[in-house]
Amino acid sequence: MLDQSQQNQPLHELDRLLEALELNLPNQAVLPNGITDRLQALGMVDVKGVDPSVLIPRVLDEQQRVRRRLASARRGKAT
Repeated sequence: MLDQSQQNQPLHELDRLLEALELNLPNQAVLPNGITDRLQALGMVDVKGVDPSVLIPRVLDEQQRVRRRLASARRGKAT
């Protein structure tokens, strides 16, 4: 069973990637492969070659999904 820190790891990684997207937005239309590879590793699909301005809302949506999943798992443990 994962501890709290391990469960929150994908959320922290998405935070870091969101920051990287925001920093790259004014400078690049195409992101470095490292960023898109990490997004794919977190389960996001169709991210290669996508403009950062399009990916930012997608990452925010993914963060919300992760938060809901974590909250649901916590509620399940409380019962």
